[in-house]
Amino acid sequence: MVSEQIQQWIVEFINARNLQGDAAKALLALGTIALGLLLLFWAYRSAGGFGPILSQPSAFAPGQPKSGQFLLFFFPALTGMIGFWATLSLNIPDFSRYAVSQRDQILGQALGLPATMALYSFIGVAVTSATTIIYGQTIWDPVDLLTRFNNRAVLIVAMISLCIATLATNIAANVVSPANDFSHLSPRHISFRMGGLITGLIGVLMMPWKLVADPNHYIFVWLIAYSALLGPIGGILIADYFVYRRRKLNLPALYQANGEYRFTNGFSMVALIALVLAVLPSLPGYSRHGPVARVPTATRSGPCGHQALSVDCLHIRESRRNAQVPQDCTAPVLLVISV
Repeated sequence: MVSEQIQQWIVEFINARNLQGDAAKALLALGTIALGLLLLFWAYRSAGGFGPILSQPSAFAPGQPKSGQFLLFFFPALTGMIGFWATLSLNIPDFSRYAVSQRDQILGQALGLPATMALYSFIGVAVTSATTIIYGQTIWDPVDLLTRFNNRAVLIVAMISLCIATLATNIAANVVSPANDFSHLSPRHISFRMGGLITGLIGVLMMPWKLVADPNHYIFVWLIAYSALLGPIGGILIADYFVYRRRKLNLPALYQANGEYRFTNGFSMVALIALVLAVLPSLPGYSRHGPVARVPTATRSGPCGHQALSVDCLHIRESRRNAQVPQDCTAPVLLVISV
């Protein structure tokens, strides 16, 4: 969750457009990291060090409840995590387009993602393992864990920090992209702010808290379900840009109403057919979870389940009629997602 904030901040900081805003984002990201480290220190102290924490037996070890089932969980979990991050990979142009060069956006992502993801993965594993020692049961939900603290001051500060971090992360990862999508549907009537409000309303109506209520359903049904869509979409974009167009784009045509990227009334039929053919083989795998129609699907989604149809990649109407290229458009590698 935190890595999206740090990634966005680093890219924008390198661009040096708004120092005050960058400083606020930096403080927010550092504060969230500090909260995670404090939670890790609490687990270390309460559980008696890393020795007891890291010595907890695996549920897949011989004699344990899930002995011999490691591969049955590993590959679906891996697919789910790839889908989890594929969402931001597909909408990263909403942020990388503000970098002044390709090198800057690569540097920002390289510094923002691996280190923070490794750190928070370890914190998650260590703290969850520590709860088994401290409370006699495995607690993976940080909200549930924080409510067990007896110190009211610590509880209030932790909850406020968690709310701020969650809000900031959702704005960066789950609101910017769909807000742009809705705005592109009708730029004359839907502003970016209005698109953000529509996204927030849909995000509440779809009740994302129900998705994370059951970790098994969240990972093995929800994440894998929309991974079946995100994978083909990513493959289509990569094949179109690197193989078919060989990394050459007609930038002015992107903003022309009848340019070469207009396709068939704003839709690329080849891309849609390729998407359907790529998704169909995955559908039978969901039969054991019930009717296919009940499987949640999304073409672009954030970690908490907000999603919006990726209309800006296949259906660009009003924004091209001005036929003017914005000054801040530098067309990095993943800027264009038209197929």
